[in-house]
Amino acid sequence: MKAICPTPDFFPAPLSNKCILLNGRTAVMRREPHQVPRGCVAFSSSELHPGGDSSYFFTIRVDKTLTTWTARMPFLGFTCTSPEEVAKTRCFFGAAPHAFYLGETAVIGGTGEAWLRTDPKLLLPRLGRPAEKDAQRRHLTPELPEHKRSAPWALRPGDLLGCRYRRCGASAVSAEQGSAAPKSVISLFINGELAVEFSLDGQLPAEKPLFAVVDVCHAVYQ
Repeated sequence: MKAICPTPDFFPAPLSNKCILLNGRTAVMRREPHQVPRGCVAFSSSELHPGGDSSYFFTIRVDKTLTTWTARMPFLGFTCTSPEEVAKTRCFFGAAPHAFYLGETAVIGGTGEAWLRTDPKLLLPRLGRPAEKDAQRRHLTPELPEHKRSAPWALRPGDLLGCRYRRCGASAVSAEQGSAAPKSVISLFINGELAVEFSLDGQLPAEKPLFAVVDVCHAVYQ
């Protein structure tokens, strides 16, 4: 996958055990893609800054895909966990399988889903405890069991994926109920068209920098 904007390169060190940086750090590839569907998480080389509408946005290009592992798309999103911290802890060389295990992170993709973690600590997998027990998860098809869900879009080489995150106030419903819980929205764009977006309860902290995070998993491997 190739970084397009606003930062045209990725953090200069591999942060996960299947990650290969290419072309002067402007592209990232998952090693052994036919054998392993995950293990390649990359970060922007610097923090992102909000646009005029106070939202955060970045775009990447799909370069190569597989005909296998098609049930899920890559995860794109934003995190307050810096790449330097990830490099220090080496969490993606160990137990953490996906970007949504990071602390203070919002991502979108997969089988048409979004995740939000406001806890600053890294989530470690625990046998018998689904990750959504310690995170907020939204899904296009919540009525389906996990094994029957699949990606609603088939990505192809050359597709442009955009991800936007914005903070907003409490919803009208929560305001009527006397709750002032802040909200946020994460959106996925495919070739400039809005594919899906989710409203999330809670926000990533405004006082911390945000970094783009790309989880190059499943059918997309570069």
